[in-house]
Amino acid sequence: MTRLVERWESLLVPFLLVFSILVRIPVMVRHPLPAGDGVASNLEMAVNLSQGEGFSTMRKWTLYDDSMDGIRPEGNRQPAMAVMLLAVFEATGPGFLPAQLLALLIGTLCLVMCWMWARRLFGGTAALLTLAFLSVTPVFVWFSVQPDSLLLFTAAMFAVLILADREEIGFPLSALLGFLVGLSYLARTQGMVLVLSIGIWILYRGGSRRVIKALLFGSVFLATCAPWLARNISAFGSPTHTQGGQFLVNENHWAAWEVRETAPEPMDMLRFQGPAAVASYVARGVLRVLEPVTTGSLHRGEIFGQPSLVGFAILALLALRDRKTRERMLLPVIAAVPPLLLLVLHEHSGRYLAFFIVMVTALGSSGLPVLRRLAGKSAAYAALVLLLAPFAYPLGALLSDSSAERARDALEISEWIRSRTLEDEWVVTYPNVELLIWDYRRPTLTMPNDYEMLLWPCLQEHGVRYVVVDPSLPVMRPRLSHRWMRSADGAEWQLVDPPPFLEEVHRSSSGSTIVYEMTGVVPEGFMAVPSLPRDNMRALPPSGAAW
Repeated sequence: MTRLVERWESLLVPFLLVFSILVRIPVMVRHPLPAGDGVASNLEMAVNLSQGEGFSTMRKWTLYDDSMDGIRPEGNRQPAMAVMLLAVFEATGPGFLPAQLLALLIGTLCLVMCWMWARRLFGGTAALLTLAFLSVTPVFVWFSVQPDSLLLFTAAMFAVLILADREEIGFPLSALLGFLVGLSYLARTQGMVLVLSIGIWILYRGGSRRVIKALLFGSVFLATCAPWLARNISAFGSPTHTQGGQFLVNENHWAAWEVRETAPEPMDMLRFQGPAAVASYVARGVLRVLEPVTTGSLHRGEIFGQPSLVGFAILALLALRDRKTRERMLLPVIAAVPPLLLLVLHEHSGRYLAFFIVMVTALGSSGLPVLRRLAGKSAAYAALVLLLAPFAYPLGALLSDSSAERARDALEISEWIRSRTLEDEWVVTYPNVELLIWDYRRPTLTMPNDYEMLLWPCLQEHGVRYVVVDPSLPVMRPRLSHRWMRSADGAEWQLVDPPPFLEEVHRSSSGSTIVYEMTGVVPEGFMAVPSLPRDNMRALPPSGAAW
């Protein structure tokens, strides 16, 4: 088998890469709309950079800050993806298709890095199997057509693991690793814990001058990140500021600072609910981190649902019977454990575990030849079929889904808003049109997830002029479902009952998206609720006072 792989590897690798691109192109064509606020934020930062506005955003989530500025520093994203998009937009002009093509290039590069890493550790056969599996792994397919930083970070991480896997690390390599880990941090905050892992590895493999090499590594890392760290100090007062960090071990992922009229902080759960709540949270976090090798994430309803890798995990245990394999896995384990432990403390989507998925897939693939030697060809081929079977449903769902209709509506409304508003007028466009904030470029308040008695005064206080209601809003904001509701088949509006201070001024060509203008004042006590339960997402502070 090894000789056969060596003979055909130069053809099989390009074939699998082309195959992966062919799998991704239909998904790219069928999804011409950014998938979520993270992707939209990268696009928005790139456009704002091109306009001389720096790393900024016009979107406001009431759970993060109390700023009333129309544009403010972006505190929830890293800069690398936006800078790469800026370079593309300088050549093509802002657009989602050029951004998708960049994502496809990054996704393909990520596959190459994963293949190179697997080949170095486990040989050609396991590497080809890893490349084949990742070519159809939904999370890798999806984020190869969406300009998110996930696969950029993953590619950087495995490039670091390839270079760091040496018997002794010299000074030039220490400096290069510092630079690459710095780039990984600029792509994604997970890069900060990669610093710890690689620093430990250099101390282990750095030879007689290991401490000096580790200091060199850290110095180059800091130099690489220095402009971004300085920007964070200037904008937020902290070099490593990230709004996502506020929610480590928090009372829920969406805990809003308005509940206490102070910003949420890590360990709020311990402070307000006690050790038992923290223990339960940690237990759930452990189960979440283990999802890729147990249940998968199919139950979460993500379009890129991750199939269970339990078969790979079993084969990985078979591969780990070999001492040399265990030794080769030392560096990957050192690199993987810190971010896995961190993710235990932070509610997250399965996509954050992309690096873990690669490692389990590669190690499990290396167990297939072992199974073949122990149980014969038939057992190995049967195992291969069983490994592929869980991919069928999520990959089929991904290939058959489409956001084209939503994209048409969103683009039409985006153009309407841009042509009928002043540059400083606030709008509410959540959830679909908000994904085009980089296109219409107006101060945007994300629709608060709150009782109407607080929601509408919040919009009024911000001076919101237009409110967009699309079919997804009643689903994402259930407290508004008694005002707007789609028919059971989703074909038309079954209920349209806006409050008296909203006047309909436009509908999309399909009739699915409605634009309202706030033409009146919210009456005092409108939709008042006598006693509000404690809720971690308030549109206004508990007192009801203004920001």
